[in-house]
Amino acid sequence: MRYVTVTLLTAFAIGCSQRTDSSLDGILAQYASQGRFMGTVLVARGDEVLLRKGYGSADLEKNIPNAPATKFRLGSVTKQFTAASILLLHEQGRLNIDDSVGKYVPEAPQSWENSSLVHLLTHTSGIPDFTGLAEYPTLKVHPSTAGNTMSWFRDKPLDFSPGERWRYSNSAYVVLGIVIENISGLSYEQFVRDSIFRPLGMSHSGYTPTTAIAPHHASGTHQARQDQSPPVSST
Repeated sequence: MRYVTVTLLTAFAIGCSQRTDSSLDGILAQYASQGRFMGTVLVARGDEVLLRKGYGSADLEKNIPNAPATKFRLGSVTKQFTAASILLLHEQGRLNIDDSVGKYVPEAPQSWENSSLVHLLTHTSGIPDFTGLAEYPTLKVHPSTAGNTMSWFRDKPLDFSPGERWRYSNSAYVVLGIVIENISGLSYEQFVRDSIFRPLGMSHSGYTPTTAIAPHHASGTHQARQDQSPPVSST
């Protein structure tokens, strides 16, 4: 899966104008002390920065605290950058979002013939989400290219006819990533960097493979349920 790392931006839309930076800091510090929040927060009103601070740990194992410069994996928020890239290519006349996906992905099966890029963008293509496959827990632990990931769901039947309904599909965005690379002649990383990050001055954003070691990068964790036994450690 594709990821983009950026500093986490959190806005308090309700009651922000009534709160001071110190009270916001106190609220977040309390959540952090209770283990209910870890991250980096930026709160601004116009050009005035009210709060810019890290809370909790960027790496629990190494006891590295979060800071304003800490970078986080965005997960599926990356999809907005994929969609923006497709629309940029459409504006440049290099593709048409109303065309069938098969026009830009030669490996597309016949069952995708009526799926347009718009269907993929809007989660209405019917292409099954590979994260829902029974074999996904086994597949996800191994590194995979976009093309190889597509092979996981390429020959699966559609969940529904394109445009018939809406269903979230990570698979559709894997295919859109392949479209970006096929049309631009660049890797997904290069296209997003050159077409979005650099023009917008997003110098702290970028593409980071899962196995890469990046400076100031938060290490993801999850909290186990109380009824789960912790794994055994030994030396």
